[in-house]
Amino acid sequence: MLYNISRFIAYYFFVPFFIKEIKGMENVPKNGCIIVSNHVSYLDPPILGFTISKKLNKKMHYLAKIELFRPFFSRAVHKLLEAIPIDREKRDKSWIKTAKKYIKRGHMVGVFPEGGRSKDNKLGRGKTGVIRLALAAKAPVVPVGITGTYDLWPINKKFPRIKKIARINIGKPIYYGSYYKKRITKSLLRRLTDNLMSKIGKLTVK
Repeated sequence: MLYNISRFIAYYFFVPFFIKEIKGMENVPKNGCIIVSNHVSYLDPPILGFTISKKLNKKMHYLAKIELFRPFFSRAVHKLLEAIPIDREKRDKSWIKTAKKYIKRGHMVGVFPEGGRSKDNKLGRGKTGVIRLALAAKAPVVPVGITGTYDLWPINKKFPRIKKIARINIGKPIYYGSYYKKRITKSLLRRLTDNLMSKIGKLTVK
């Protein structure tokens, strides 16, 4: 209930003030899937998550580093939004089990594969965890390109600008069924990740 209320409020805040265009909403599968996007601003998670979630009436659970669950307010927000904590130092893989559970329920799992916000508005190298999850959960991956949010709230600014310039470009889902029975190697994960990042990069071109 609290998730739905927060989603409703956030949607009608972010869309009128920040979002200029949304393309490709029809590309998001009806069943559980993984939404993967570039990350250049504090605004990316709420703009992307609440918009897709509200329009499709599906929950979005973001992967979030465990450090975000330590400060009281941040922990409360991430728990409210049912984010999935990742302890990168311990290389804990319990997040995969949690993410798989949500995907099987038909929810969406949101991932920013660069592992953090870009400091120069350029797409960085993706981490292979998103492909590990896709293969483990047997779930499609939907690449997304967000533009405009860097100008609204870059990493070096304390407060955002209010301007309707953000664009969300949703690509066609990628299915990895042909790899489910293959041996998962580091080179395979890297190749598939690089291919995915290339698709995201193309979606960020205005």
